Amino acid sequence: MINVRNANILSIFYIKDMERTNDKNVTELELCTNITRIKSLIYHLFLFIGLGECLFTFLLRKIEIGRYDIIIINEMAYAEDLVKYIRKRNPNCYIIYWLWNTLALGRYMKYYNKYRHFNILKKIDKEYNFHIVSFDKNDCKDYNLIPINQVACKYSIPCNESMADIFFVGRDKGRIKEIHELSHIFHKYNLNFQCWILPEKENTYTVAEERLLYKEDIFIPYKKIVLQDCQSKALLDFVQKNQRGLTWRPIEALYYKKKLITNYVDIVNYDFYCKENIFILGIDDFSELYEFVNSPYKEISESIIYRYTYLGALQSVLDKLEYPI
Repeated sequence: MINVRNANILSIFYIKDMERTNDKNVTELELCTNITRIKSLIYHLFLFIGLGECLFTFLLRKIEIGRYDIIIINEMAYAEDLVKYIRKRNPNCYIIYWLWNTLALGRYMKYYNKYRHFNILKKIDKEYNFHIVSFDKNDCKDYNLIPINQVACKYSIPCNESMADIFFVGRDKGRIKEIHELSHIFHKYNLNFQCWILPEKENTYTVAEERLLYKEDIFIPYKKIVLQDCQSKALLDFVQKNQRGLTWRPIEALYYKKKLITNYVDIVNYDFYCKENIFILGIDDFSELYEFVNSPYKEISESIIYRYTYLGALQSVLDKLEYPI
């Protein structure tokens, strides 16, 4: 069985919106750097007309595909063409297709039917000997995928608690009304709430909701989010309906030893759950919230935390698999 700590790993993105890991044996590769509308159009046109082989030969011309033990394809359009390209040049590596989003909640792409292409991936997984993994328990059950723990990039950042009692960051996704209601409850219990909600372009917001919006830019660098995490006592995690899997907030709370307030009730079934660190909305009593936020954090075993790191999660998947060839 391969040990991921000693393996050469290539992680391929269409566009790398943020670091997923800073492990030294993982090479992160972005196919389309400095993306423009024209670049994106050319990329998808080549794939649409069946010239994936030519496209990837050009984009990966400087990459020695055959030297890698594990190649990860991060969720992208037309991934089936990249799988075929890689397997042709490296018959012995593990190929992992990593779904970072719940299938039902992924972003809609014009002229691209993600479900049709996902079904193509499922039909060729045995022929090209690759594995599809997802953090979402429902997707794993419904589509027979391999479960993988949610992970995030872990930084070495000193933590203090001078900015906020509770911090939330995320795109609106229809959640702002409920988060606004929660902000009143936090205020009632004398808890300072810092909120960065990225607005949806098509939505209109009330004056009160406007105060919760992040207006500095349309994109927040991930390291800036982590810095704010580290300056807060507790993180608010508010999952969308129909999602059954961890977001990054519980992982960040685990990494940086922060309290977590969440509406994801299934979190009680995870190995890092403990009542001292996690407050569940709708189950735990709000009258205890102030004491919860201000009480000491209960330390979690490093062996448990490792399972939610990039290499730890990947190792747990590979341990379930037979050697690829």
